[in-house]
Amino acid sequence: MNKIRGNFIPKYPIEPLAKANKLSPNSNIVLVMLILITSKAIQGCEPFKIKRYLLDQFGISRQAVARNIRVLENNGFITVQSVRGKAPLLTLLDSQYFEDGQKWLPKPGDRKYE
Repeated sequence: MNKIRGNFIPKYPIEPLAKANKLSPNSNIVLVMLILITSKAIQGCEPFKIKRYLLDQFGISRQAVARNIRVLENNGFITVQSVRGKAPLLTLLDSQYFEDGQKWLPKPGDRKYE
C-alpha cells in the first residue's frame, strides 16, 4: 500500500473554529486558526511561531494574520508574547470549551480525536 504524502491539517474539533468565525465572520479568522493549529502541530511545543510558508501556501498576508491574532487574543483563544523585531510567540489556550464543559484542545494520545 502506498503512503499518502503531503501536508495535512491536524485533527481538531470544529467548535472553536465556529466560535472564532462568529467573532469576525467576514475575515480570515478561521483560516488563521487553522494556520495556528498547524504551526503548533509542526513544532510540537508551545509557545510556537507561525510558519511563514503556511501563510504563503494559503495566500494570506502578515497584516491579515496580525489583525486576526489580535481578535483571537482579545477573546481568549490565544496568548501572544511579542518580541520587537521577531515573530511573536503564540500559545493556544484551553479556555474555550464545548457546551458540555469539555476542553477543546486534544492532548497527545487523546483517542477521542483519532
